[in-house]
Amino acid sequence: MIDKVVADRAPLAITRQRGEGAVLVSASEWASIEETLYLLRSPANGKRLLESVAELEAGGGEEHELIRP
Repeated sequence: MIDKVVADRAPLAITRQRGEGAVLVSASEWASIEETLYLLRSPANGKRLLESVAELEAGGGEEHELIRP
């Protein structure tokens, strides 16, 4: 079950007959979720990031080669 969650990068809902259920995600997926929550916790930062994504999707932005050390 854990190998499938890691390989598929998809959460697995775990239900119980009594009590609240849970969700199993891979460690890398959880780290990504935490980073997203951190970046979006400030309304101003979240707005700036979402505006940047919209601009990029609308054809804005410039492509640059990566600088390698």
